[in-house]
Amino acid sequence: MCHSRPLLRSLVVSVGGLSEDIVKEASGALLALCNHYKQQDAAGLSVRRVADLLPRMFAAHRGDDRVAVPLLKTTDLLLRSGALDTLRGRRLGQRFAADIHATVAAEHATSQDVGKIRACADVHLLLLQWAEPVRTAALKVKGFVVVFFSFPF
Repeated sequence: MCHSRPLLRSLVVSVGGLSEDIVKEASGALLALCNHYKQQDAAGLSVRRVADLLPRMFAAHRGDDRVAVPLLKTTDLLLRSGALDTLRGRRLGQRFAADIHATVAAEHATSQDVGKIRACADVHLLLLQWAEPVRTAALKVKGFVVVFFSFPF
């Protein structure tokens, strides 16, 4: 698993990339990797490794939109696809969701970029699926309601 961190970082940045072909291929590869991990490990420890990387990358690149926006898109993809569902209802999963909430809220609070704020709102919406206290915390993000109602449905 020592080689997986650079691989995962590359996939994460590529998922939020500029080229549609790269985004499609990287998204497929990341989801395939997560599905492989889910099949190999019923306890969810391998999926947890993927989940652990996201908050660390947010912390390491706080405020750097070149990395933060792809991270937001990757987090959205993983939450929306159900790739991290094995973590839900577990203590480790709740810690992951709380970490993601805190890092995304920090990115949201310091941004003036509408695209980035919408990407943050997308992740906060997906965090509503998680148990308390993450659900309530996601609803209380400053400006969340304004972004939510301004989002084109």
